[in-house]
Amino acid sequence: MTNKFSLWSWLVEKFYIIPGVDKVDASNAVVYTIGSSNSYLPLQDEEAVSLQVQLLWLLTYIIIWGFVIIPKSTTYYSAYFSGFIAGLIIILVESFYYTTISSLDFTTNPIEPYVINVPQIKNISKGDKVKNANNYINFSPGQGDYKILINNKTIPDDSQYGYLFQADRFIEESAKGNIESIDLEDFLKTTGDSTQKYRFNPTNQESIEYFSSRVNEQAWAAYYVAIIILTWAMFITTSKWGGRTQLLWTLLSFLTTILAGSTVMISTNILAYNYILYVRKRLLILAISFGITSVFIINYQD
Repeated sequence: MTNKFSLWSWLVEKFYIIPGVDKVDASNAVVYTIGSSNSYLPLQDEEAVSLQVQLLWLLTYIIIWGFVIIPKSTTYYSAYFSGFIAGLIIILVESFYYTTISSLDFTTNPIEPYVINVPQIKNISKGDKVKNANNYINFSPGQGDYKILINNKTIPDDSQYGYLFQADRFIEESAKGNIESIDLEDFLKTTGDSTQKYRFNPTNQESIEYFSSRVNEQAWAAYYVAIIILTWAMFITTSKWGGRTQLLWTLLSFLTTILAGSTVMISTNILAYNYILYVRKRLLILAISFGITSVFIINYQD
C-alpha cells in the first residue's frame, strides 16, 4: 500500500496544519479509540465535513454573491466587497477548524500547551505487512475519524472512557490482529437490525446532547443576529444615513437569518444530521455577510 498524490492531501498538508508544527507522520500522530459498547460515542456534529463539501459551499457562496452584485450599480461595490470578504473570512476560518489534523490543547495542572495530531488512518487487515506505517495515513479527509474497537481486548472497556494510541503502534497492532477496529462513520451505518440501515441512537449516551440541542443552539444564534439586524434597521432607516438600497440589504440579511434559523430538514440517518447543521450554519454566515454590507452602505446616499 502506497500513498498516491492527490489534490486534497496536498491541500491538507499545506494549509491545514498549525504553523510551526513538525511534519505529521505515524510517529507523532495519535488515534482516538472507543470501545463499541461505550455509553458515550461522539456527537454527530463531530463528524468531519469533507473538503469537497466545503469547496462546494464556497463556490455556492461566490455564485450567490455574483448574482446579487453583478446587476447592481458600481456605486456600492466597496460595500459589497466588504460584506463578501467578511463572510469569506468566516468560511475559511471554519474550514480550518473542520479540517485541521493538528489541534492545540492544554494540560490542567500545570496549565501548559501541547499539540495533538489526529490524521485519518486507513483500514488495516490482519496479516498486512507494514513496511512503512506512514503509508497508512490518509491526509485527504483532514481530521481523522474515531476508531471503534470491535471485540475489544486491548484496552479497559468500562463504557465511559476512550483511549489514545500512538499511530504507528495502532497500525502495527492492527496488522498483527491484536486490534480490530472500524471508523465511527462506518459503525454508525450498522445496526445489527435487518429492518434498519443506520443507527439513530447508537448508544445510551446518558446526559449527552442530541441533534435537537444543536438545532436549538443555531436557532438561538439566528434569533440574536435577527434582533441585531432589526435594531440596526430601526436606527438607520430613521436617520440621515438610511436609504432604499441600505434597507434592501438589511431586509435581505434579515430574511436569510430567518431562513437559517427556521429551516426544517428531515434526514433518514444520523450521519446526514451533521450536514443539516452545516447547511444551517452556512446560511447564517451568508446572512451576516449581507448584514455587514448594509452597514457599509450608509456611507452613500441614494
